Amino acid sequence: MAWGVIAWWLLVVIEVTSLLMKRIPKRLWRGVRLSSYPVALLSTAHLFTAGIHATSRLIVGAAITVVAVLVFFLLCGELHPAKRR
Repeated sequence: MAWGVIAWWLLVVIEVTSLLMKRIPKRLWRGVRLSSYPVALLSTAHLFTAGIHATSRLIVGAAITVVAVLVFFLLCGELHPAKRR
């Protein structure tokens, strides 16, 4: 259950900083925005530790797909040299 609570609070912080994006430093906003990746992973951990459907093949396949897509975007998008400023 704790994984879901932590993910939810991080999601609240991401949303609040996104609403204040024009009023806070870009570097701070970007750092908070990057925490959306751990939110997705924490939510997945919550699914497998607290969810009743964790043994479903469909759920396991979807979770593996989501994690693979997150890793892909993290490596190809966020770490791209042109985006680092």
